[in-house]
Amino acid sequence: MMTICLILGCIDNRNPQFNKTYWNTSTQTTQQINYVYREILRNNPVITETTPTDIPKTKTITIASWNLQRYGPAKGHNITLINYYISKIKDYDIAILLEVTDENGDAIRTLADHFRNRSIFVSNRVGTPGYKEQYIVFYKNVILKRTSLMNSTDIARYPLVMEFTSGNWTFNVIAVHLTPEKVSKELAAIEHETFNTSSDIVLIGDLNAGCDYYTKRKNLLNWTWTIPDTEDTTSGNTTCAYDRIVLNTLASPNFINYGVMRDVTTETDHYLIYGVFNSSIQ
Repeated sequence: MMTICLILGCIDNRNPQFNKTYWNTSTQTTQQINYVYREILRNNPVITETTPTDIPKTKTITIASWNLQRYGPAKGHNITLINYYISKIKDYDIAILLEVTDENGDAIRTLADHFRNRSIFVSNRVGTPGYKEQYIVFYKNVILKRTSLMNSTDIARYPLVMEFTSGNWTFNVIAVHLTPEKVSKELAAIEHETFNTSSDIVLIGDLNAGCDYYTKRKNLLNWTWTIPDTEDTTSGNTTCAYDRIVLNTLASPNFINYGVMRDVTTETDHYLIYGVFNSSIQ
């Protein structure tokens, strides 16, 4: 059973308590979903809304991020590859897929059709006029309460901000794919947006925060960078910690450990990263 909460109205379009300078307050980002999901809904009348009673009181949850390297029509037609993706992300409670370049939605539809036991959220397309991406989020064992985009002129691909609840823990996940040549500037924009927040924040994704793109850490210095600079999150010839999980001081007590899944095909140049968190801590 697959839950598409946006269509069914379970997302609250109020924004978490961050600074408002860069925040996109438009309700469009929380209500609009690609037409393909309306088609899925019509073709699957058994789809139901996730309610708090559906969520078990688990003590740990896992949050994963994976840059699929231009997941679009060509990869969406490869059913073997689709099944491979699903086999790798099915065990995570929140699985965020980055660099989705499927303009007409066909590849997203195929992935959703083959992964029906998860709820799904798909962001609006973000990026420059010449190049745009989307975030796909599959989730289970959590309640997705609200979403928005961090609308900053200093960030080329707006981060996706999601507020979740699992067990006793309410937290915000900020999914990002930062521009390699502008890592420090874009991190500074995120730091400004989240300054003095009262929310637990998990910043996760392809930060490109390693090697020549980010030689010296100068942003989010009071946050916990769970994946060290010496880690390798790329499947190519380089040894770079491009993909990161960074926690503010409020979210750090919930962190248990991180992992890097290196069993990847040549279809992507990034490993999957994940964090394990204690959801029994408020």
